[in-house]
Amino acid sequence: MRVFIKWFLYFVFVLFIIGLSLFFGVLVGFKKQSAIRAFIPDSEETIKLPFQYTSNGHIKVLVRIGNKGKYYFILDSGAQSLIIDDFADQINKRLDWLMPSTDSNSSWSLHKMYKVNQIGLTSSLFYKSVRFKKTSRFTDTCDADIKGIVGINVMQGLKWKIDFDEQEIELAKDLGQFTFQRAIDTLKLSKNPWSNHLSVPFSSRNKDKVVYKHLLVDTGFNGTITISKPKKSNYFNDSIIYKGYATSGLSSSSLKETIFFAKEFKVGNSTFQGINVTAAPSSINALGLGFFKQFKSIVLDWENNLLLLERRVGAMDFVNSFLGVGFKFNNEVCYISAALKTDKKNLTEYLDCTVSTINGTAVRNRTDLCDLKLQNLEELNIDLITKEGRRKSITVKREKIF
Repeated sequence: MRVFIKWFLYFVFVLFIIGLSLFFGVLVGFKKQSAIRAFIPDSEETIKLPFQYTSNGHIKVLVRIGNKGKYYFILDSGAQSLIIDDFADQINKRLDWLMPSTDSNSSWSLHKMYKVNQIGLTSSLFYKSVRFKKTSRFTDTCDADIKGIVGINVMQGLKWKIDFDEQEIELAKDLGQFTFQRAIDTLKLSKNPWSNHLSVPFSSRNKDKVVYKHLLVDTGFNGTITISKPKKSNYFNDSIIYKGYATSGLSSSSLKETIFFAKEFKVGNSTFQGINVTAAPSSINALGLGFFKQFKSIVLDWENNLLLLERRVGAMDFVNSFLGVGFKFNNEVCYISAALKTDKKNLTEYLDCTVSTINGTAVRNRTDLCDLKLQNLEELNIDLITKEGRRKSITVKREKIF
């Protein structure tokens, strides 16, 4: 009996030491993550970076990595910084720590953290090597030049002004270094103390109820607003449905999304008219690029927890137009993965149908789909094969659904 107690106490002691080591390891990792700051030399001038959009509408910027050259990275205020695995294998890096991470979907994970010599935004950056490979969904849709993400742990050290009219980003140490041409909405944000995600309150009245959510400020989400949808009730008028994959962040999507409409809504202390809201049972709560692009520019300020919105002239229109269908590949076969349903139009019967041609062009692989540049087209003539094996042609036009 004494031998059993002795070994039991020894086992408990070992578990205690392991747990204590993990605790301090996680604590050090979080401190290292929070200590990372982008910085620029002492100057009264701002640094200006042109940006482009990916095929899915995400912002991408050129980042210089050591002496390797410049590469495109996604700008994502809803995630930590990282490098795609296969590219990380090609560059000089030094393992610094095992870092805990909390991303916009509130998932926790433990990743390797590397220090990478880099010129441009900072003298050095830390990146996580995560399961972020070429097979990741956003690199699988025409954007093979993307090498990683510039996220919160880099962005939080500077003020970021994103000018959507000029497609240019300005970096500065102080807000006073920026100039604005139009009226500014100043929104006070809250910050997650561990991950430094910024969030803003959103509210909208639906009949006798008020929808209230805290939304993550997420430049890695290409839609307007996404919210978690309860299973047994609806937030807004459920007259518009977009079934299937509709909008997404960089590493998540839902196959059971619904688009709702809020006639009047508030973000922070500012009131706006009309916006489409994507809801899904597993969705994050986020305010995305579809909202931000309606402004001339926005400024993200982690030091003062502020979001500045520079308005354009005239009324804003937050309601996006849709072609009504979305496409996806499975085993090198293109099929319709999302379809719109309204009182006047119902395309949901074509979900999962195989696509042969679009506007007369055979869609045999992802490159064919990329070359069509669907984001620029106003009308699609689609030849497809129904689930019953029949050939059929349909025409869909880009139009507002509200």
